Amino acid sequence: SSGINAEWPLRPGDELQSPHDYFNTALSLNHKLDMDKLLRSAGIVPYLNKSYTFKQLDKAMKKKATYWCRTVAEEDGSSRQLVDQISVCMDKKLAWIDCSVQSIMCNTREPFYLLPFTKENNDEL
Repeated sequence: SSGINAEWPLRPGDELQSPHDYFNTALSLNHKLDMDKLLRSAGIVPYLNKSYTFKQLDKAMKKKATYWCRTVAEEDGSSRQLVDQISVCMDKKLAWIDCSVQSIMCNTREPFYLLPFTKENNDEL
């Protein structure tokens, strides 16, 4: 047979036996983890002009996530660090576990910005 089901890697003991299971589980985890609520609990609300510390982010994520950053140049010659991705670490049973690496390409001594997806928290978007 052809298509994604034929190529899906089935391994003994895998909880995610099909693409449907995988995406259903991803949607369920997204709802269960509620990243917005976790971030708000540490005072982090994505906003174009407000910076945060990695200490705040670690508090929200309980050191169970890895952060991916990039630095962007501003028109005035300055730069700012953006957190582009927050990856939650899980074991094979999909339980939240400590991550071995907290940040990738991030300067954790410098503040970061977390950009919003809507105009709600931004006058400039």
